[in-house]
Amino acid sequence: CANTLFQAYSSGSTLPYAGLIVMGSYVDETGEHDATHYPKPVLTLNVELDGGLARPGKTATWWRQHRALSLAKGEEHALV
Repeated sequence: CANTLFQAYSSGSTLPYAGLIVMGSYVDETGEHDATHYPKPVLTLNVELDGGLARPGKTATWWRQHRALSLAKGEEHALV
C-alpha cells in the first residue's frame, strides 16, 4: 500500500514525497502515521476496490481525526 511505501522511504528527517494520495486504501489508524500526525498532507479517496475495504463506513475513523485536527488547528491546516 502507498502508506507503507511512504513510511519505508521516509526515514528520520528525509521525506522524499510532497504528500500522499491513497485510493481504495488508508493511512494507519493510530500512531505517528495516522491522519492527525502524518508528516505530509494526505488525500484519501473513498472507493470500493477489492471488497470495499475503503468504503465510507470504514474510513469514518479518519474523518473523525480530520474533524479533531480542523477544530484544534483550523480547517486550513487540516486541508493542507
